[in-house]
Amino acid sequence: MSPRSWGLAQVWSNDGYPAPLHRVLANSGAERFSAAFFFNPDFDYSYAPLSSTCASGTAARYRSINWGEFRAGRSAGDYADNGAEIQISDYRLD
Repeated sequence: MSPRSWGLAQVWSNDGYPAPLHRVLANSGAERFSAAFFFNPDFDYSYAPLSSTCASGTAARYRSINWGEFRAGRSAGDYADNGAEIQISDYRLD
């Protein structure tokens, strides 16, 4: 699991689907085209491991995360350089 991950699917799946490490290998011998896609829920949305991922005695690995607070904290760390950049690992329970 990437320490810089912040995937919704990772939290929803209770680490069943870890967020990939994001990286690109440059190839100077060919053109490269990229198309970014971002899925961002409403700022008032809170997410946590789905109850189906905590079945049969498996404990939730994350507390509830409010997307607006999380995104604001990420932005502060990304752009304003105000403290540490928030990660989903900051919401881990174990």
